[in-house]
Amino acid sequence: MPEQSFISPTENATDPTKPTSSTTGNNTLSSGSGGKEHSQRHREVPYWVVALIAIISASIGAIGTYASAYRGYDLGKDIGRQEKGAELQPTIEALKNRRLPIAVDSTKEWQSTGLFVKKGENVVIRVVGGKWTSWRQQLPVELRASFPKDMDNTEIWINRARENDGSGGDLLCEQVTGAPEKCPISKYKESALVARIGDAKYGVGASCAFLSASDGVLQLRINDLLVGDNFGNLSVEVSIDPSVTNINSQHCGEPVE
Repeated sequence: MPEQSFISPTENATDPTKPTSSTTGNNTLSSGSGGKEHSQRHREVPYWVVALIAIISASIGAIGTYASAYRGYDLGKDIGRQEKGAELQPTIEALKNRRLPIAVDSTKEWQSTGLFVKKGENVVIRVVGGKWTSWRQQLPVELRASFPKDMDNTEIWINRARENDGSGGDLLCEQVTGAPEKCPISKYKESALVARIGDAKYGVGASCAFLSASDGVLQLRINDLLVGDNFGNLSVEVSIDPSVTNINSQHCGEPVE
């Protein structure tokens, strides 16, 4: 007869001071302090995950703030063509009233300033630096004998026409070239700064303010027939400013051809 075992009622009662356990297979799960530590390890979020979430949240907030400030619009708002045009218009007007420095090369023909002018607008042109000449050539061989021997291989150039600041020479272009039909403006000073807007041409000199007779991009050049033997550049400021009317050179804006 197999031995019988008896369980005392006091042994089977649950002792609140002792941890209980249950066995499933080979694994024992405890509801005591060991079970609490096990549960905490599973619920704990790694520190790097918390840090990453914080960084992402801060970045999204910063991007939203920057985008709103930069665009001047609420995020998600569709910007139409009219709104874009309204945004650009103040910038265009500001550029018209700002003096833009332009380098004008005496060895090139008509050069664009990039400034678009409308008919009736007051165009202001000022030479603020530089000089040029309409005729420069190397020193003739017969004149080199007076120079030291160590300058034999040195290029020496002479100006056959005096340098000027865009005000031009004493003669008209047609008087110097002998071919008035080929001068940019035949009856204006040779080697002076001249302008063109559309088909209309204007004498400028060292400074000039005039009303445009047509729409178009402002172009500048030296008033000379041939530019290959020229030398020098002028630094020129151009703008559209109705308040400037008293800087005119002699014959400024004349003739209009």
